[in-house]
Amino acid sequence: MIIGLDGRVIMQQQLELGAFGHTSGILEDIAAGTEKLISKADIDPDRTVGIGVGFTGIVDRSNGIVILGSRLPEWQNTPIRPFFQKRLDLPVFVENNSHAMLLGEARFGVGAGRKNLFGLLLDAGIGSGVLMNGRLCAGHPYTAGGIGHTTIMPSGPVCYCGKRGCLQVFASESAIGASAIRMTKSGAEKVKARINESNDHRALVREVVAAARQEVTACQQILVDAAHHLGMSLSSVVNIINPEMIIFNNSPVFSYEPVMETIRTTILRETYASDLSIPELAVSHLGENACAIGAAASVLENTFG
Repeated sequence: MIIGLDGRVIMQQQLELGAFGHTSGILEDIAAGTEKLISKADIDPDRTVGIGVGFTGIVDRSNGIVILGSRLPEWQNTPIRPFFQKRLDLPVFVENNSHAMLLGEARFGVGAGRKNLFGLLLDAGIGSGVLMNGRLCAGHPYTAGGIGHTTIMPSGPVCYCGKRGCLQVFASESAIGASAIRMTKSGAEKVKARINESNDHRALVREVVAAARQEVTACQQILVDAAHHLGMSLSSVVNIINPEMIIFNNSPVFSYEPVMETIRTTILRETYASDLSIPELAVSHLGENACAIGAAASVLENTFG
């Protein structure tokens, strides 16, 4: 994706990549695709400020290294920045994808003009990030804001991280889809009639949301339960950092109004200073482009300050 200094998307393309393949081959494919896109856009290389990369997992942003890829063990300790700088001869900046999403929304999206924000990215897992006084908080080692692996039920199911009862085993898109599939196997006919088993968690979640809107009670309950867990965890975030706004990504889950209302009422009920205020809740304005635009914003901030 080519993005202008104003955050506008100039040109984009998608590449079909197997994330579980050999990392060097995948990086080479991405670099080749980037070169083709720049050439196709007919942009003067001297006017290209740099390359921004958003990656899921723990990212050493100072050195541009993926320390640990979420669900992608092959990417552990992968030097993203050194590879792209050598291959493309441009400055490269690497950011965690949920941090990038938040930065994009803070600079060019729904959070523009706000200085204290919390971002939550609901996907196969749950990513999140913190913006304080206008700056992203990386933390040490680079995991600030992450609530996906906070324990909400010590005796709960095992998460892929090895711990039990993490938030994302109850409230991620994967967890919501898995709950719907369990319902179909247990003989819930109304759910079974509307849910198709799929390896695509996003497609499953869309079907769950559609069924909830058609008043399938079981699907409504799955979504409201997930929202309750999110609200409980976010109430702790509000108590600790008190952001002006909590920004959610464009997951279909957040398009279902009872989800947002459950999150809002849970935060209101559980937050210590709720009599004073609670953060505004907002869904991404940048949609699927939020992470890429945030990665571009990281390039601009590291280059121009």
